[in-house]
Amino acid sequence: SSESFICNMLAGNFRHPEAALKSGKEKYPELYALLRKNYANERSQLNGVLTFMSGVWLPSGNLKIVGIHPSIGFQFGGRRKSNEFDLTMQLRFINTPGNYYVSRTDSLYALNHFFGGYIGIDYSHYFLHSTNFEAGLIGGVGYDGFDIVDPKNNNHSQDYLRPFSINSLNLNAGLRINYFFNPRFFIGVAAKYNGISYSNKKGSSLSGHPVSIDFIVGR
Repeated sequence: SSESFICNMLAGNFRHPEAALKSGKEKYPELYALLRKNYANERSQLNGVLTFMSGVWLPSGNLKIVGIHPSIGFQFGGRRKSNEFDLTMQLRFINTPGNYYVSRTDSLYALNHFFGGYIGIDYSHYFLHSTNFEAGLIGGVGYDGFDIVDPKNNNHSQDYLRPFSINSLNLNAGLRINYFFNPRFFIGVAAKYNGISYSNKKGSSLSGHPVSIDFIVGR
């Protein structure tokens, strides 16, 4: 069967030999085993990683006042079989469902603008592996915050609201799962608990630790 497959491949009878081998894995078990071994070897090497992310940011506690927000972002970094380091950048958008209050020059101002994000270093350690699947723990540290006014509309008339952002250190941890279609291309999902502490003195309490869920496409 292996010789037959190779002859058909050399004769051009398979437009996509790899797909044909996958669909006929019972017919060509030896060649399919070699393909799986090659996948494992490629995944064990040092590789660059580029991923695109889209998800949702779910606040808790008093931070619920700013509402749920969609997020988009990307990661780039490097990895081997079990360990991965990435620079992560994410943006969050859509104004808050109601007003939150900030204190500036001893006065309270009701606002609903929200445009924020996260930039940091994430580390993933994968402890479950198969040819097409991996799962592990993810943790990171970075800078988190959101703008309280739209800088595009600010022509110094809102200078009394400076500083224009509310920020915090973000320490996060969670779980990540990836499914591979080949040694490089994959889709995945990551769920993280974010430890943040937004400082908003004399304004609305923004205590609470959001959960972020991101769907990932990468290679």
